[in-house]
Amino acid sequence: MRDGQRIFDFRNRPPLPPYAQLFEIKRDLLGPPMKRFGVEMWFRWLTKSLSLYGNRGGATMTASMRMVGQPGAMEQWWREIEAAGIDAVCSPGRLTEDRGKIDAATLADLQRQYPQRFYGLAPADLDQDAAVTVAECEQAVTQLGLRGINIEPGIRKRGGPAHVDNPDLFPIYEAMIALDASVMVYTSAFAGPNPYFSNDMEPYDRLLCNFPKLKIVLGHGGYPRVRQVLETAPRHPNLFICQDIYSFWPAGHLYLGQIDKLQDQFVFGTAYPFSSMAEPVEDTLKLPLSVTARVKYLWGNARRLLKL
Repeated sequence: MRDGQRIFDFRNRPPLPPYAQLFEIKRDLLGPPMKRFGVEMWFRWLTKSLSLYGNRGGATMTASMRMVGQPGAMEQWWREIEAAGIDAVCSPGRLTEDRGKIDAATLADLQRQYPQRFYGLAPADLDQDAAVTVAECEQAVTQLGLRGINIEPGIRKRGGPAHVDNPDLFPIYEAMIALDASVMVYTSAFAGPNPYFSNDMEPYDRLLCNFPKLKIVLGHGGYPRVRQVLETAPRHPNLFICQDIYSFWPAGHLYLGQIDKLQDQFVFGTAYPFSSMAEPVEDTLKLPLSVTARVKYLWGNARRLLKL
């Protein structure tokens, strides 16, 4: 809790070996000042935004980021969580070879170790038969106790990258609707064959017209298609925006300016390790949000999505 406000970090990965590649990307891409400046310039070009760069968290390397897989790494991570004032975190699973690989069983074990503080989203394997994937996702929710799933269709290998309205994914969606479980989708400029593939909102519009009860969370907020996201969200109350680290990258101010208006659809995240935790919390608490919107953004919407 920070300044009397409970805080849920909806996108945060612990410093465990399965996530090591993410920590390497943070160190190599956002650690060196010149590389970080290059990323900022690229994001400005992608978003056609002249907004000032203010991502303090993205520029910070914390102790736990340097301790991946080492003794004491998890203890240090929790110390940083508590110092930031964060009450609970959610971690998405994934099954990639080059961006980290953490399965449902590992996430379920972490949930058992850290009750009411850690929650996991099971990774959906899109490179196998859909019926097998559906069974695995159902088991993760009903037997392992995970609170939803994470899908990454933009980097699917079997059948190639897919948009979210690809019929191959429909059985997975139908299963999650039946379980009233959330589906996080990996978006961002790095989530597909080009910077816009996974962030084009037309497929989401079609999908949610066909499946209005499906709860979709945009991990990384559909960045860099910020304007499209904010135009689409009002039409679909079950489209949730977790823009996390991109809150404070170029064009991120557009997200922040709509939190009050779409206060039932934004969820807070840090995207650790791509950002520290303390700075995003501090900067978010300074935003001129209404009390109701702040409570929903930092805690209430995550609580509702994960049925806490």
